Amino acid sequence: MNERGLELSAEKTLITHIDNGFDFLGKNVRKYRRKLLIKPSKSDLKAFLRSIFETIDRCSSVKQEDLIEILNPKIQGWANYHRHKVSKKAFSYADCQIFKHLWRWACRRHKNKTKRWIKERYFHTIGTRQWVFNTKSKTERLCLKSAYDTKILRHQKIRGDANPYDKAWETYFEERKGYKLFESMSGRQNLIKMWHNQKGQCPVCKGKVTKETGWRLHTEATTNHKIMIHPVCHESYHGFIQRPVELAVSWS
Repeated sequence: MNERGLELSAEKTLITHIDNGFDFLGKNVRKYRRKLLIKPSKSDLKAFLRSIFETIDRCSSVKQEDLIEILNPKIQGWANYHRHKVSKKAFSYADCQIFKHLWRWACRRHKNKTKRWIKERYFHTIGTRQWVFNTKSKTERLCLKSAYDTKILRHQKIRGDANPYDKAWETYFEERKGYKLFESMSGRQNLIKMWHNQKGQCPVCKGKVTKETGWRLHTEATTNHKIMIHPVCHESYHGFIQRPVELAVSWS
């Protein structure tokens, strides 16, 4: 029974020390030397790889480009779910295991071919990356997504003294909205659309908005219309308002 008199489920309840950690919603929460880390849980990683392996095994006779199109959403979706945690080691391990399984998939398809032939047929060098599982379709070159390439985005805690009804904090909350848009794929698409609609220019100074200049998301009070402007222009737009905290968001 908890403090409210409700009975707790024995199957869903675990009492453990934080140094031993616990799994919750595919994540492992554990304290390492006085530092709390949240990582993808081992069970979630195994379940993800099992799903990928089963998909590859079922597609023993499909075209390489079709297999890539089937696997990419699975890999990217799993990586996006864990991109806010300490996940780089898990991403690297997942990529390694997927590569090994794809190599076995390719070898089974061509038992009479040499390993060099199989490598040149299915794996290529893209930029500085070697052994990339990719092929050229009718319209474009398709590459298998790499979980390790997913950028880790740390959760931005909101300041305890921030007041959404205080004009002095207006720029802070506008920048948080821009950061939240940048985190999701649909949000980034909206930002790119906004950037194209502005012809890549800052509406205040008419200068180019680039990765080097950075940008801020501003909401016009009269029309509630969002625009992308330079950080310096954002400060001048609000006049005397002093931005209380730095929340950097770069265009990429």
